[in-house]
Amino acid sequence: MTSHNDIQGSGEHGMETQTVARYAQSQLMGLGRALALPEARVAALGELFHAATATWGTRGLDAPAPWSAVGEDGSPYEFSVAFGAKGAELRVLVEAQALPASARAYWDAGLALSRELEGRAGARLEHLERLADLFSPPQPTSFCALWHALRLPATGVPDARVYLNPAAKGPEHTLDVVRESLERLGLGARWEDVERMRGAHGRVPLLALDLSEEVIFKVYLSRDGLTVEDLEAWSARTFDSSAGDARALCSAMLPTSGPYGLLDIRTCFTMRGSEGGRPSRWVTSVTGGAVGPDALFRERLVRLMESQGIPVAPYLRCLEVMAPGGLGDAQGLHAGVTLQRERGVPRVTVYFSPRLYRDRPHLPEAWRAWTQAA
Repeated sequence: MTSHNDIQGSGEHGMETQTVARYAQSQLMGLGRALALPEARVAALGELFHAATATWGTRGLDAPAPWSAVGEDGSPYEFSVAFGAKGAELRVLVEAQALPASARAYWDAGLALSRELEGRAGARLEHLERLADLFSPPQPTSFCALWHALRLPATGVPDARVYLNPAAKGPEHTLDVVRESLERLGLGARWEDVERMRGAHGRVPLLALDLSEEVIFKVYLSRDGLTVEDLEAWSARTFDSSAGDARALCSAMLPTSGPYGLLDIRTCFTMRGSEGGRPSRWVTSVTGGAVGPDALFRERLVRLMESQGIPVAPYLRCLEVMAPGGLGDAQGLHAGVTLQRERGVPRVTVYFSPRLYRDRPHLPEAWRAWTQAA
């Protein structure tokens, strides 16, 4: 378990990381060095991240933790690294916030951040603006109001996407919101594909939309009691599926082939305007909670990466940045892992939680209270 004293006094971060923003930036730059990314390119991502942390970055590490479901401990950001045979891609998920905390206040803060990214990074907001009234939360609580993901691709400038809660108007409206979103994005003819992907018992807990000129829309699916066979069958419904990836991921990271709990597995597929909205790019994610302690996660992840021919050393260097004191018996640093293909080449993406508030036992209770309304 990581305490605030450990955070302030550990490793290269030192005592100058007394604010959340400074600590977060030190992690980002440390990950960039661990991945041997050009410093100027990481700095460009860091500038956007700094803007994204403006609503909470000046808080001290020992200040009361505001509500957030980005991290299970209430951390308002999360890093991820996509590891491949030819290099790595660095990303960060962040939530704009406001006090007093409410879903509506967070939504307004998220819209303000979107406009900031439009000015700083050329983010395109026209698709988000078409959908905004569908996701503006009327109730005070919601597990997600409006999240942003910032990505540093292998080439080019950083880009952004937003994450949206289709149950923002109430869970009974979720499917109507998804269907109307497709209509407004020019993908209405693909609603039957979404229904086919979802099946009889699948839920849609989250959506994502790239802030780009092209419509790039992600639909997340979940279901209790999934098995590896179910995941492979779901994957096969996408036109570019790669058979066996879900099986390889689960066999490396989990002790059984299922059935899995609702929070053990996350899945999503993509619909792109340039491809006529056909479901593509199926992704299965195994959560850290399903695996257990971080040391066990590391052991199984190394085995997975080696089986896919992906160098392990960059991941181990990232661990030194995120856990400079070692893993010990902690759990929660690894938020999840995916295995997917990029033009046929395997890529493993690892999600890292900063664990800012890991020693605050009341937060899981707050998380459950908010998610009951989702």
